[in-house]
Amino acid sequence: MKARNVTIRISSMDETLDRFAGVYERASRGEKVVPQEILSFETPELMREMLTKERLRTLKTIREKEPKTIYALAKMLQRPYSNVFNDVKKLAEMGLIDLRKENGTAQPRAKYDRLNITIPI
Repeated sequence: MKARNVTIRISSMDETLDRFAGVYERASRGEKVVPQEILSFETPELMREMLTKERLRTLKTIREKEPKTIYALAKMLQRPYSNVFNDVKKLAEMGLIDLRKENGTAQPRAKYDRLNITIPI
């Protein structure tokens, strides 16, 4: 199975919109466009606020241990359920995980095997 990667980068809204416009123009001309999975943050501070140490640990645990429920994940992490639930919710909002609904519970599933972080200097 091929590893799935997502690129995380710092870029302004204008840069992100310009990148989107370029892809749209190429696609409109019929050119082949290679899909890229990119998660952009406007500032390094926002990236650090969203990708906390605990959220990254949570993401890694989801990928490696494949918990069946958020409750099981909280037990694995030895953290309060409410904190893990909030982190899982944020990771899902960022598109880094999916929540598969099954038998009235949500199973967190990692969408990627690797995060490639790009920070311009």
